[in-house]
Amino acid sequence: MEEIGSELENPFGRNPNDLPLDRICKTIASNIEELLKPQPHGEIYKQVVEIDNW
Repeated sequence: MEEIGSELENPFGRNPNDLPLDRICKTIASNIEELLKPQPHGEIYKQVVEIDNW
């Protein structure tokens, strides 16, 4: 039980059971870049409608 606690105590590192923070940050950056790309007016409306109908 103590070993499990030690593994969970600090998830921010480079050990196998730590969170993949580099990958998470790259995914967030990629998503933000995609959101900031200019899009034609019709495409934005289509995406909003698709999300609303989800």
